[in-house]
Amino acid sequence: MSGRNKTLSGLERLLRELGLSSYESKVLAYLALSREQVKVSDLSRATGIPRTKVYSVLESLEDLGLVRITPTRPLRASSPSLELLPSLLSEMVIKEALQRLSLIRRMFQLEFSEGLWILGEISLPVEGRDTLGRISSTLLRDSGEFLILITNEDSAELVPSGMRYKNISLVVESPDTYRKLERKGLRTKNVRMSNPSFFAFVTEKSGLISDGELRRGFFSTEPGLVRTLTVLLRTLYLSSSALK
Repeated sequence: MSGRNKTLSGLERLLRELGLSSYESKVLAYLALSREQVKVSDLSRATGIPRTKVYSVLESLEDLGLVRITPTRPLRASSPSLELLPSLLSEMVIKEALQRLSLIRRMFQLEFSEGLWILGEISLPVEGRDTLGRISSTLLRDSGEFLILITNEDSAELVPSGMRYKNISLVVESPDTYRKLERKGLRTKNVRMSNPSFFAFVTEKSGLISDGELRRGFFSTEPGLVRTLTVLLRTLYLSSSALK
């Protein structure tokens, strides 16, 4: 298998794990790697999806904000670059999670608060920088096998000192952000640089993701959502450039 085909296959698998259908994953992966507008006939031929099905798949992906359709003749479609895709996928995950949690809240007529997070397997929305900071500090101190952390210089303040993880992967905004983490005792060779539009981390037991302004987000200890967040953050890590 060639390098491009291996990348395409791996990206399709990651997209399926994030909840996209098999057809959606094939089309989005091909468009993201193509980096140009692609005709529907070419998409059908490259992915093996019947041409009549490609149109509905493109409409579904457009509704999610993951592709752009150009109404030319013949119809063409494109996707944001592989570097931008993780940020768009993170917005999709946050939106779906908040909708799910809103439904749970209405069903049980509960007023969720930060005090409920101590329960076993649970997912809760979080609002406010102070609450995000307290929950992040507690979850991150539960050190263990691995940590993936996405942060800029501002949100790095939410990371506590003295953590000990065996395997750490970081995506930071700048060398200054990494130096701030180093002063907290967080050191690793697995550091990459991007301009993250959100703050997030995942361990083997829990995960948290919030918007870049640290106003709202959600955390989870449910294994399924933790795995989803792991895939998302690993994708961002692998698509970011090495720290210089």
